[in-house]
Amino acid sequence: ACHIMERTLTGAIESIKENIRTKEYDFGRYAEDYAIFRPGPPPSFYSRIQRLLSDQVGEWNWEEKNVLDMGTGPGLVALDLARLGSNVVGIDISEGQIAQAKKTAQERHLSNVRFEVGTAEDTKQPPSTFDLIIVCTAWHWFKPDEACREFRRILKPDGFVVIVQYTYLESRSSLAKDTISLVLKYNPGWPLANINGCDPVVIDQLVAGNLFFLEQFCYDHPEEFSHEKWLGRIRTCNGVGSGSLTSQQVQAFNQELSQLMQDKYPTQPIPIYHRIFAVVAQNKLE
Repeated sequence: ACHIMERTLTGAIESIKENIRTKEYDFGRYAEDYAIFRPGPPPSFYSRIQRLLSDQVGEWNWEEKNVLDMGTGPGLVALDLARLGSNVVGIDISEGQIAQAKKTAQERHLSNVRFEVGTAEDTKQPPSTFDLIIVCTAWHWFKPDEACREFRRILKPDGFVVIVQYTYLESRSSLAKDTISLVLKYNPGWPLANINGCDPVVIDQLVAGNLFFLEQFCYDHPEEFSHEKWLGRIRTCNGVGSGSLTSQQVQAFNQELSQLMQDKYPTQPIPIYHRIFAVVAQNKLE
């Protein structure tokens, strides 16, 4: 079972939501870094979802499924799903992220994915459209009641929702721990340090939103990083590049982190464990 530090992952998130509304957080500022350096869930995640959904419907194949990636960012999950053969829509509130996602899709010659600016609470999608909605490391930015209502509207009857967190674990990586200490040096008020990647309150939120809870699973995955990749990954952190730090502060942070890695972690690549925490629900008919 996952032990959760609820203050940092759920309670403290409300202050960050307010900062998004006041534009203090801008996830499009480092959209190219998101696309290049920030990893999405590993292939094992998609395999596990396929097995789980096959248990529900007999056989689940990604080909020709209509899938929404809500909170798509630069399209990491959407592009993976398009490569697997699904017809994908990726939606994000950030115009910069959507522009980057469109660019990457074009570069990869993927014609079965499209990207739009929008919100989880008002997607502007037709009713009963999607076989599956996936939200990757974004659910905590949404208004749960309104998002669930919208998801039920645009899901097909018996369609599925998967909420997944993919979070690096400072408890299992000295580099991640040192990095968070450095983030707090530059941004002492950042509330999302020391989280463990689990958010079981999502289960209650989906149930309260009249979605039928099917399963929750959680496991760890070693993600390998070069110095360059880890620097880019951390620039996308909402405590650094996507947050309230100025470009000069981000540059100074980047230089200090780079020196730290050269001094303490010269051997590359560096494995940093990430936690996959997923909740699966269904739009069951009453």
